Amino acid sequence: GSRYSGTTPNGAAFAYGDNIGLAYKVETDAATSFVKWTFNGSVWTPVGTSMKWKNKTDNHNFYAFYPYNDSDVTPTLGLVKMPVLTGQDGTMVSVATRDFLVATKTQKYLDGDKVSFTGDDDAFKHVSSLVALTLKNTGDLVLAKINSISLEGNNLVAESNYSFTGDNVIYLEGESTSDDILSADFTNA
Repeated sequence: GSRYSGTTPNGAAFAYGDNIGLAYKVETDAATSFVKWTFNGSVWTPVGTSMKWKNKTDNHNFYAFYPYNDSDVTPTLGLVKMPVLTGQDGTMVSVATRDFLVATKTQKYLDGDKVSFTGDDDAFKHVSSLVALTLKNTGDLVLAKINSISLEGNNLVAESNYSFTGDNVIYLEGESTSDDILSADFTNA
């Protein structure tokens, strides 16, 4: 699946103006630089630099991530800056921009000149996502007052990077060891 847009029944779709980073590596060669690609609602196009196949016969390992952010550190296979949750405003647009997705695919030019990140093995997968909670005071809770809500867990808002080479998240503010817990304190008047 792709990022959460809040506009489809399944909650999965890229939206007009979304940006991904895309790079590839052939065997022992150095990886190409990540190139920004933008979605116009139906087609992805590279911004600035286009990408070319090295040759037609070797496997090319493709790496993609969402979202690509121009203001971030130049991404490499070993370090892609992930969105941070500080400063979030709770809007649906904000939820969509806080998802972090990655995709990888191995393909030869002879197997097709277009790379598609679809299917069970090749589709974008969530590494992290912003969780938005909506609490409604209906039914037995129509007069309820929320006294407090707390969310505890491992690295919930830690600044972090993703590594394609290690296939893992690297936390920059130290890792937490607490359990993930959501608790709420209600008073029903």
